[in-house]
Amino acid sequence: MDCVFFLLALQSEVTVGDFLAQLQHGDILISGTPHGWIHEPRSERARSALLGHRWNLFILAKASQDHAIMSIGQGKTGCVSGRLTIPPAQYDRLVDDIGNKALPSGGTPPLPQEWTLAGTSNVHIPGSLILPPKTGPLRSGELRLYEPMASFLSSASPGPDRDKPASLFNLFRYVDRDPSIHPHYMQGFKDKFGPTAGATMRYMGPLRSEIVTYGPDKHDMGWQDANLVQYDSLWRYAYIVSTDVYQELNQEKMAGLENTCMLLISEVEVKD
Repeated sequence: MDCVFFLLALQSEVTVGDFLAQLQHGDILISGTPHGWIHEPRSERARSALLGHRWNLFILAKASQDHAIMSIGQGKTGCVSGRLTIPPAQYDRLVDDIGNKALPSGGTPPLPQEWTLAGTSNVHIPGSLILPPKTGPLRSGELRLYEPMASFLSSASPGPDRDKPASLFNLFRYVDRDPSIHPHYMQGFKDKFGPTAGATMRYMGPLRSEIVTYGPDKHDMGWQDANLVQYDSLWRYAYIVSTDVYQELNQEKMAGLENTCMLLISEVEVKD
């Protein structure tokens, strides 16, 4: 099923609520608040388009809403958008979930004891797992608990939201444009972690066109796929990244990635 995603940077006089109120909510599959980039793209063109604004709103909508959203945002936003195709089963689940709050996947085991501050119920990333900042730029897809990532995950979203489900929006470009590494990685992730990961794939699909910045400009940044993965919490994501099992899987994935990026999003409820 064809859909379109938007990253919107609203002008100060435009609130997220006012913007969403002008849309046909039954056609908005997901809306959320972006909190920043966990992993930034490598290419200069992608960095210019995706990092050029502080985004206020993420929207995944039915393709029929493309022009409506652009029209409402005319002169009020900075915008990046892209069309993608979502498998029918994933699309149907997104439609069924319209208006519902994001919920944990269920059955996920508690984090290890060392992730809880002694004498409290507060979760944190154990200092023993945090790596010093890496010298030089990260490789595409290099996801480890280096100090900048650990600091970001600990402070990016409002305190109460760090214990709630969080979603990671990803864009991918593959070496030799061969996407076969990704399903292989996802199967390995499923085999190694299963339901203990506390992760749910909301959607995964190929991009149908170049990324569009606001106005007529299109940018061929070479992105091939987009997905949105929900974790039970940021802490659950941080824990997965900290494990040796994940690092082994991710090394193989990195070998097949030419460029990728990852945006942290907390979903906001869309009321009909």
